[in-house]
Amino acid sequence: MADCARMTRGNASPSHDPETPTSGVPTTRPTFADRPMSGGVTSGTTFSKLLVIGLVGVFLLAAASFILSASDAKRKATPAPGSTPAPAASVPIVVIPAAAAADATPPAAAAAAEPTPPDALATTEGATAVSTATAPTTDIVAAVDGSHAITSGVAPAGAVTGTISTDPETALAQTSPAPSGSPAPGSSPDPLISPVPSASVALVASPDPNASPLPLQDPAAVVDLRMPMVPVTGFWETQTSLTKGDLVDALKGNDRSWDRVLVPAADRAAIEAALGITIAKSVESTDVASIEKALKQHSDNVLAVVRASDVTFRMRSLGIGDTVLFGNDRIGNIDNWPLVATVQGPAGSAWNQKALWTLVAGGDSFTDRGIYERVVNRNKGIDYPFNGGTARVTGHHCCGPFVAGHEVPDYQLSGPNGIVRDMTKNADLAIANHESPIAYNWTFHLHGFFFSGKPALTEIFTRAGIDWFSLANNHMKDYGTSGIADTRDILDKYGIKYAGAGKDLAQARQYSILTVKGVKVAILPCSAIALSATSASDTGSGVMPCKNKMMLADIREASTKADVVIVFPHWGIEYDRDPQPYQRGWVQKWRKAGADVVFGAHSHVAGAIDEVDGMPVFYSLGNFIFDQNWATYTMESFLVEATFDHDQIVQLRLHPFLSHDQAQPNFLDPAKDDGKALMKAVRQASFIDW
Repeated sequence: MADCARMTRGNASPSHDPETPTSGVPTTRPTFADRPMSGGVTSGTTFSKLLVIGLVGVFLLAAASFILSASDAKRKATPAPGSTPAPAASVPIVVIPAAAAADATPPAAAAAAEPTPPDALATTEGATAVSTATAPTTDIVAAVDGSHAITSGVAPAGAVTGTISTDPETALAQTSPAPSGSPAPGSSPDPLISPVPSASVALVASPDPNASPLPLQDPAAVVDLRMPMVPVTGFWETQTSLTKGDLVDALKGNDRSWDRVLVPAADRAAIEAALGITIAKSVESTDVASIEKALKQHSDNVLAVVRASDVTFRMRSLGIGDTVLFGNDRIGNIDNWPLVATVQGPAGSAWNQKALWTLVAGGDSFTDRGIYERVVNRNKGIDYPFNGGTARVTGHHCCGPFVAGHEVPDYQLSGPNGIVRDMTKNADLAIANHESPIAYNWTFHLHGFFFSGKPALTEIFTRAGIDWFSLANNHMKDYGTSGIADTRDILDKYGIKYAGAGKDLAQARQYSILTVKGVKVAILPCSAIALSATSASDTGSGVMPCKNKMMLADIREASTKADVVIVFPHWGIEYDRDPQPYQRGWVQKWRKAGADVVFGAHSHVAGAIDEVDGMPVFYSLGNFIFDQNWATYTMESFLVEATFDHDQIVQLRLHPFLSHDQAQPNFLDPAKDDGKALMKAVRQASFIDW
């Protein structure tokens, strides 16, 4: 679940620059000012001049001696050709938790502390020492002889110890915690970069206080990497995994079900070594760009194996056996991935499995009409809407209830129950559109187009792990200003974040910034439907309108505050998969302003997919927890499961479902029956070449 904070425009917290001094320690050393001689121009002046000349002479002789000594030391330190250089001297360090620093003052330091001002610079045996009182923002206290130090003394319990080389060319301190019987919180057993040791802290010791620290490692430096190698196919491929044996057969040329099998030329030998096989000559060696092109052109019959760091959302990553690298069910440690190879690449491209997080997005939802009827009136319980499992469509018949002339599916339900809830609850961030106000003066509506939600039924969504709702839709003002105020208040009480509607335009314009595994995610909802009746104004309640002057400014602002920017518009034509020209124009502008992904709502059917300069666009997510059971296309939609690597979308997966009993989504098999038909309909409506 995400840690969330709703942001008001223009109220960004000031950033803290760790390079900016925050203590009383001066950044430059003081100099002595010249003092005027007293007594006028007398013989004393001549004496003073001679004294100054003498002092200058002494200084020049000392400087010359120092230069000659340094030159001789450097000559002695340079090894003769073919000889082995002596190891650089190392000195002990002690890293003390700040909480323990106050109790860790050594006797020697305590004795010297009385005459020394707390914010003064002190020197001890050639080391620059800084009192703990001068560094209130530091988290550690270290003692380093021969380099910059914060204090000195005996390490207390809980200290971290190690050594720092006094050679500025090789000065690295490898620190390790004192034995405690358990690993440090947040540590990872994965050594992703070889041969760099894992779980190490590098400190640079330099005798020059103004010298820049040496970089730990150039991100562009080519090193050995432990890299998960991932089987991939085209985006629309319905297969989700293959066995390791099937993968080996494909690479050995024994599986003819694939029209083409490809591997990166640079990694062919590494894949062979990892699997202990010889890859068949029929398997093509090429570059990643050519692999992606091949997957686009022949997406259903091409198999490739690529580095995890080269997987994009235009590909379908496959699991190996029961193990998956992406999505809600991903492994937490690459040691559990069946195909890890040692490859060469920039240090900055090392794979970090723990940087992945998932977002699940659903469409129109509410708790009125059919949802209330099943949960309350028919006593099916608060968990009923998310208790869905899977469904298999066996045929269609005419006609559905309420609206004549539309076929509806015949289907059978199967388990396991609750997997739809698992999808949203297990996501790191789950979002949807709430298509009605939640009001204290709610009323149940069995029919009609006027909605409200009973406050207690909000628990339907909290129990399913929904983190955020868009309130920017054409029904949010069904209960007026009080309905919007109630909705905000009730969602606050249930811990669900939201944006898109308020007592006036300023409040409706506030967007959300949520923190997900350290990544800041901005979500900006807006509505383009029935604005004359629903739009907020400077003095009136309503929803945030999708007016580009405001939206573009807000997207630009959000892109400076967040790592990922999501736009969530309510737009389009009801029951039409195809976007309108204005929608395609808006997404172009939103992308240029800094948006990263668009999830649309309102049409009540699963809509087209687009890509704009690397930004995925879902024009409509269709219905989610909704009751429109009068046509196949209103009963069937999909959830989007997106996997991010920090701020980049690396995988997208569509999960088609059928809504049962006007209240409960059940997943469809995308390779069969209506699941396959829905994916085909969405693909035909889309504007993507992958």
